[in-house]
Amino acid sequence: MSGIEQLLKLRDQLNAAIDTLVASPEGKSLPALDDSLSHAPPALMTAPGAATATAVAQKITALLAGPHRGFALSLSGHVPACLVVAINAHAAEAIRDRESEPGAGLPVSEIAKASTIAPAKLARVLRLLAANYIFVEKKPGVFANNRCSIGLDTGKSAKELQRSPADVYEGTDGHVALMAHCAEDGLKATAFLTDALFDQEAAHSYKPEHAPVSHAYDRPIFDFFAAPGNEAYLKRFGMAMYAINSIMQGEATLATGYPFQDLAPGAKVVDVGGGVGSVSLTLRQLAPHLCFVVQDRPEVIEQQAPKVCCAGKMGREEVKDAALFLLRLVIHDWADEEALAILKPLAEAATSETRLLLVEQAYEPLDPDPLVHNSMPYLVDLEMMAVLNAQERTQEQYVELAKRAGWTHVKTWIPKVGDAPSGWRHYEFQKT
Repeated sequence: MSGIEQLLKLRDQLNAAIDTLVASPEGKSLPALDDSLSHAPPALMTAPGAATATAVAQKITALLAGPHRGFALSLSGHVPACLVVAINAHAAEAIRDRESEPGAGLPVSEIAKASTIAPAKLARVLRLLAANYIFVEKKPGVFANNRCSIGLDTGKSAKELQRSPADVYEGTDGHVALMAHCAEDGLKATAFLTDALFDQEAAHSYKPEHAPVSHAYDRPIFDFFAAPGNEAYLKRFGMAMYAINSIMQGEATLATGYPFQDLAPGAKVVDVGGGVGSVSLTLRQLAPHLCFVVQDRPEVIEQQAPKVCCAGKMGREEVKDAALFLLRLVIHDWADEEALAILKPLAEAATSETRLLLVEQAYEPLDPDPLVHNSMPYLVDLEMMAVLNAQERTQEQYVELAKRAGWTHVKTWIPKVGDAPSGWRHYEFQKT
């Protein structure tokens, strides 16, 4: 197939996807790109045709750019760096607080007053973001929010953020924290990816201390978070993980996969690595007859974890009478040997009736001739490699890993978003 034939085929696919989206109830509520007041409704992310239209547009870009695409991508690391600068400069909040009316914009000299950054440098940062449809430069040096830049807005005033820099993300939905974590910690890790992959000692190691991020922080990232003076990083990470629920439709898919509601009244669900307890709180609304115990590192639990167990019990102690060990987005944080160190003790503590449930993102090898690619699972996989020396896994890899730890695969539940399969998988196991 010639390039023109490919382009015409992609045009037809794009038109069909747009027609499908426009005809859907979710598509009718699509705000304009320059709308700085309306967050896109969550349903729009999974509306019929939306993912296909986005992926086809990216493939058209690749087709037309050709070999120059690699050069453009080689420079694109500046974009996430600029995102962190804009977040730390409280640019979106300053514009919202002080522009004369929504969409009017604010001179960069005024935006810069929300932090210590030099106005001329901030202007260049915001200009690159605006070139990527995050913010709008209304006229030289005057920037306004748009639908993409309001994703950087914590909802607080710029003055409040200046007064309490350690609590920037407290009381928010965590979305800005997630973006800042990925764009800062992830970018620092990725900067050392080449060094780590070709390092004589680290190249074939899967130990956390040999992760690329260790070149940036001189230690594994969780050790960095736990170190005195880094409390703000730990808080940000906790809020970032809280945001994963809504970003990946986690709450919706918890209700349509594994049947938690079928567990017996009072059955104990141990949320291993449950962070601040957001998943357990969601499940408690779905299945209030269950008892939830959140287990995580003490510093995470002490940060802000809610008491979700019927007895208010939380901690790291071993639970012998668990009906279900729930690990959501935990095992992908670890290479095989470290993952086995988590899963084996659970098998030892399990009874013949205990179930293990691994909730992870679907990850499969690329189809050699796909309609379009969805790059997100592979971006997350590289994030795991760079930050944790870990990985996303296929179903076969999870089954084999669990088998080595003393668990037998029972069933894979595929949750839905609306009527469509989601990108999540619930892998159920029983003790071997």
